[in-house]
Amino acid sequence: AGAGGAGAGGADQRAAILYRTARDMFELFRAVVPAVHGDNLESVPRLAMLFHNDCLYIVHHMLMAGFYYQDRLPAPLRRTATMVDMVPAFRKLGEDTFVAQMQRQRAQLREFLDRVPEFDRISIDATFSAAEGAIKSALYHLKQLSNTWGDVLPAHVHAETIGALADACMRTVIELLLAASELTADCAGEALVSQAAKQEQ
Repeated sequence: AGAGGAGAGGADQRAAILYRTARDMFELFRAVVPAVHGDNLESVPRLAMLFHNDCLYIVHHMLMAGFYYQDRLPAPLRRTATMVDMVPAFRKLGEDTFVAQMQRQRAQLREFLDRVPEFDRISIDATFSAAEGAIKSALYHLKQLSNTWGDVLPAHVHAETIGALADACMRTVIELLLAASELTADCAGEALVSQAAKQEQ
């Protein structure tokens, strides 16, 4: 009986050690990855979204860990072992990474569109070419982001994300059009139709 009790006690102790080790590993991930790879998470769009996915994946398993392993834990741990308390920090880390990357991409697209000359001189060939080149650069960047994130983000998140960035581009172009004091209706219509056609291609 004594040997059996010692064996059971040893198993309980090992279970407690493994539980604490699992928690420590998650905490290390949350602390180390942003510190070591922070620059890449800011500058590489694909890595940022992969890290966002990793955080949400970990959150899912933290929420389900109690259901998965409750029956395998010794009696004391069954009542106290949980990782739910760690969920908010991981969820916030993933969301903050996602939001920061979206802000960075909006700023990048805005930088392209800021090169668009004043639209009230759009009838001048050089001005039209400069405006067309700036808008093409923004659309190319948006297409590259769509391809980069296509196999990383869930389909509905990918669609909403690219849609939000495309909307930001269109808003910027419309603001530029509205700011043109002498833009004729024909020029405005021609510019919008031309860029809409290019976006569909």
